[in-house]
Amino acid sequence: MELIVVIIIIALLAVTALPKFVNLQTDARDASLAGVKSALESQASLIYGRAVVKGVEIDDKTAGSFVEAESSADPVFTHFGYPVGNYDEGVGRAMNIRSSETPNADRTEFGHITDEESGITYTLFFFTKRFKSDADIALTLTSECIVVYEEPENVGELPDIYVNPCT
Repeated sequence: MELIVVIIIIALLAVTALPKFVNLQTDARDASLAGVKSALESQASLIYGRAVVKGVEIDDKTAGSFVEAESSADPVFTHFGYPVGNYDEGVGRAMNIRSSETPNADRTEFGHITDEESGITYTLFFFTKRFKSDADIALTLTSECIVVYEEPENVGELPDIYVNPCT
């Protein structure tokens, strides 16, 4: 009888603890977002190096400075040497990441939203599969399961690139 009680208690503990340790989808999404963050950091550094060689690392985005990138046939516009936060002219060209503002029908593409807050442009990258419709996609800088690329505010600063993990 005691053995049966012990087995039942162990089974109950296993059932309650298992979901906390086996959350593979969230872990996989977080790992993908971390990969995007690392790629953004690497590509931003490469673009900055090209901007230094070209002598445009102190120009802000209003100067229209750009560099050529191996990842894109189009020029990558820069802000203090780093890709501008705008997806279409800066960070998206630098990354050459398959992304869209309007996710495709089967929602397999990575999505992005570009916005501006107090003069600083930023792009959010996110998994479109997490949303049932485009109307559900109302992301902010504090949303979960996103990577944020925010252009630098001043000369000599790095862009802010961070991950808000999935829950």
